[in-house]
Amino acid sequence: MTIKKTNEQVASLSETASHFDNKWWTREDAISQRLNIVKDLLKMLDGERVNLITSARIINRAFLTCDFINKKVKKGSNILEMACGYGFVTHVLTEKGYNVNAFDISKESISSAREEALNLSQKPESFHIENEKYLSKLEDDSLDVIIGLGYLRYLKKDAQDFVYKNARRILKPDGILIIDHQNDLYEMFALNNESIIFWNNLISSYCDLSSILEKDELLNKLTKSISTPIRERKGHSFSGSFEVASENPLTYKDKAKSYGFVLNDILYPHCDILPPFLHNDINKKKLDLIQREYCLKLSRDWKSMFMCYQFLTFLKKTNSNL
Repeated sequence: MTIKKTNEQVASLSETASHFDNKWWTREDAISQRLNIVKDLLKMLDGERVNLITSARIINRAFLTCDFINKKVKKGSNILEMACGYGFVTHVLTEKGYNVNAFDISKESISSAREEALNLSQKPESFHIENEKYLSKLEDDSLDVIIGLGYLRYLKKDAQDFVYKNARRILKPDGILIIDHQNDLYEMFALNNESIIFWNNLISSYCDLSSILEKDELLNKLTKSISTPIRERKGHSFSGSFEVASENPLTYKDKAKSYGFVLNDILYPHCDILPPFLHNDINKKKLDLIQREYCLKLSRDWKSMFMCYQFLTFLKKTNSNL
């Protein structure tokens, strides 16, 4: 059994790009997402919660992001979406009257985003095939909001550092950085073999146990003593091929502060409600209905901290010098 890799060991940018290739964007569920999510997001922003096609798992994170901006950010504000994918967040915010530009490393996703922009009578040139280096082209204090959903977890530590520092430089005073993260604490809830790895890492990092345990001995003892299901990942899953960076929601405010941001809020967009290995034994349509009813309502509930595999952060740029 392999111990999880550190942030410094996550996949390279080229590996990430090759994974998110044409096969990724032409999956049946991805096509369905592209065709329906803009309409569903606009319905949700107008207060409608019925007759939605997009699953809660896919739409909740985007909705919480767009809802925050729609309610708290002045219309016409300048916004950048990093790693935009199909661009549906950009499309929705553009429809709501914001000035949005976006980039993604995948030429397939940007092609789809531009196509949808034309369908919506928006500007296809708002979408760019770029990586994080695009940020270096932007002026200081020029943006009101920067968004990065499903992004930082795929970057190495130095690339993450580049994004944080440039985001702070580019944002106006009191500008907002909205990003999500893989949730360290979710591994406790998953109750599978990676939960054992989580507890091994936590115990090992607490104090020096080398006088009573050999290297990897604790993990071997835990694995032998505790029987768990083996986590199975879908073939198109990035984490099935590469490890991704994760964060602890209990301590993340300290990391945000180190980059000159104040953590204004944490939300948990979509909880699994049941450990994932049980999902195959449950009526998935009924489970989705329960998740649609409760996950948004409970996005601030403390229990969601463990039941959601990701968390969404709203960071405000501070005016103090680093």
